[in-house]
Amino acid sequence: MSAFLDQLDGSVCYVAEIGLNHNGDLSVARKMVDAARDAGATYAKFQWYHPEFFIEESARLGDGVPGSLRTFFARYSLQLDQWEALASHCQEAGVGFACSVFDRKALENYLRLPQTQNSFIKIASCDITHTDLLHAVCQTDLPAVLATGTASEAEIEAAVAILGSGRLVLLECVSAYPARPDSYRLGLLPFWREKYGVRAGVSDHTMGLGVSVASVARGGALIERHFTLDRNLPGADHAMSLTGTEFRLMVQLCEEARQALRGGPREPLPEEEAPRLYGRRATYAGADLASGQRAAASDLCFLRPGVPASPSRREDVLGKRIGRSVRRGEPIFFQDIHE
Repeated sequence: MSAFLDQLDGSVCYVAEIGLNHNGDLSVARKMVDAARDAGATYAKFQWYHPEFFIEESARLGDGVPGSLRTFFARYSLQLDQWEALASHCQEAGVGFACSVFDRKALENYLRLPQTQNSFIKIASCDITHTDLLHAVCQTDLPAVLATGTASEAEIEAAVAILGSGRLVLLECVSAYPARPDSYRLGLLPFWREKYGVRAGVSDHTMGLGVSVASVARGGALIERHFTLDRNLPGADHAMSLTGTEFRLMVQLCEEARQALRGGPREPLPEEEAPRLYGRRATYAGADLASGQRAAASDLCFLRPGVPASPSRREDVLGKRIGRSVRRGEPIFFQDIHE
């Protein structure tokens, strides 16, 4: 089993999806890696493609001229030596390096980098039916992380049949930028674990943190969030990405949620020692009691603070003989109580 999958079994993996937000600038990409590390990211993830294997040559960007869409993506494409430098920088910075790959050539080059040996291959939502790529990924030794935006359950099932379940992580994803929190179906995470025997997580495209935190409560093992240095920067995804401060807060909240999900049995905690004693009630005499008198309800009152060796339970005192004279307002102790 890979180190990446081992990690998912004991903790949550936080993926900073830098994607194309480096804007084709290696120096910006390096800064974003450092910022992602400082924000608590486990991996800094990018998008690796070759425009000629990705976009049809005459495809338009909006109302642009023929070929403008390929030109657009070409602006954000890095060269092999830049990828090598970026992967090395991730290693030096102490954060994992990962990529979404969009074509066989990108996959082959990605696998040649030594920094990917303990990483994973991300398959974007748009490629869940790209079976040529799925078969190529299946032939590698790396785990696959598959986003499910736009997909039907039948399409997910078909993709799992190709990729296999043992090294696969399925991510609930809504392919809207940004997405509404109520569009997510986090109940799919335990459903997929049961149905396919996979690990599951979320690719969160919302502007808030609620979906990410809630996914931990549903057993989410991986959380992917788009990441930026500044949402005002020009580029494809900056406006709907988390800043370093927001990403750091997300990690903090998710870790708090994860740690609070422990099971029982419930036992008093060390930090509860004082409240356990003094926040509970002690038994006080509500009237003067003679030695040997049986305590009636009107003879008792139960007050804070608790007193060591004084019962807080009514049942321990009511109807019992009091073995000494007790004045009104004095505590009654266990040693004072007789059958």
